[in-house]
Amino acid sequence: MPTRDERREAAAKNLALMRGAFASETKATVEAAKIYENGEGRELPVAEAEGETTTSVTTDFAPKAVFGAQGKIVVVDPCSFTRPGGAYEDGSFGPEQILCAESNLYPALCACKELYHSKNRG
Repeated sequence: MPTRDERREAAAKNLALMRGAFASETKATVEAAKIYENGEGRELPVAEAEGETTTSVTTDFAPKAVFGAQGKIVVVDPCSFTRPGGAYEDGSFGPEQILCAESNLYPALCACKELYHSKNRG
């Protein structure tokens, strides 16, 4: 298993790649984001599922679970509500950090920091 310093270095490289390769996609994601707080959004309609609905619970790392899934999926991630990506850039290792390492999630979370994470501090 990589050390914290090795994960920190890998995070910096991945972040540079994601900021360059997916800048426009990340910007579009952030612009379309809606943050629901204090029960907001509970009244939104939920589309009916087409066909059979199945539920699968796994302890696989999120990227493995996502890439192995078929059809529409939902990933529930125990994330930090005060710090974008948990401590991803500091080399922490957990479900949120793995998603950050495998996608452009971290830049999107950083862009929402003032709207969400900063408000939850304290």
